[in-house]
Amino acid sequence: MLWWPSYALPPLIGAHETRLPQLNEGLEDRFGDARFLQLHFAELKRVRQQGMTLEDLKNRVERLTHKALTDSPNVTKDLIGTEAFVDTLENPNGQRFVGVARPMTVRAALGLALEASAVKFPAAQQVEAGTLSSNS
Repeated sequence: MLWWPSYALPPLIGAHETRLPQLNEGLEDRFGDARFLQLHFAELKRVRQQGMTLEDLKNRVERLTHKALTDSPNVTKDLIGTEAFVDTLENPNGQRFVGVARPMTVRAALGLALEASAVKFPAAQQVEAGTLSSNS
């Protein structure tokens, strides 16, 4: 018979082989560690896109938001996670496009970011210091 702390293990150990980092991440997600809250929050502020796909970036921001704000209501997590996601976008035009729309969740921000990545912004226009200016 499994004791209380061991109840988290059966869902993590399925038919597929589980690697140690996945097991550690699963246990940390399940039980958390209050000592690392500030570390996760600082990492959330420092995360940048840097070649990640938008979906991977969304997943990372959501994971860090969940870890940093474990005791916060979902509305707060969504608000802070969405702001962090918008701040991490590499493309300044896309960042502005998503920011102006004011999405309420990270998932909605991802949809807008994907839409912005499909839009070709005019080459003569660039976002500088928060304003749209023309190079002509």
